[in-house]
Amino acid sequence: MGVKVEKLGKASIVTVDGVVDEKMARDLRSQLQKISEAETVYVIFDMSLTQFLSSTGMGLIVAFANEHQKKYGTGSVVLAGLSDHIKRTMDVLGLLDLFIVVPDREKALKLCSSDDDKKKK
Repeated sequence: MGVKVEKLGKASIVTVDGVVDEKMARDLRSQLQKISEAETVYVIFDMSLTQFLSSTGMGLIVAFANEHQKKYGTGSVVLAGLSDHIKRTMDVLGLLDLFIVVPDREKALKLCSSDDDKKKK
């Protein structure tokens, strides 16, 4: 359990496994800082293993998305594999509109690579 980051081309996949409490939120903050410094174009949050997302964790992801999208544009931050509970909570709070939301990481990777192809043309 924890936060794992994989780099695939211009994308970083942030896998959040388990319960995002205060301790894991600190680790998440540290990983997101590293991603910001690495100038990664696309960031995919793979939330398929996330059991619970605290308000602190949600706030970190939202703040990161706002800053990242200022630099790289709308659609550069993708949420994949959200549980119904987390998706519903984010929807009620009006936060889903900040992200591209897809069912799984494969769809997210495909979306990022197709967006890259469009930018080349």
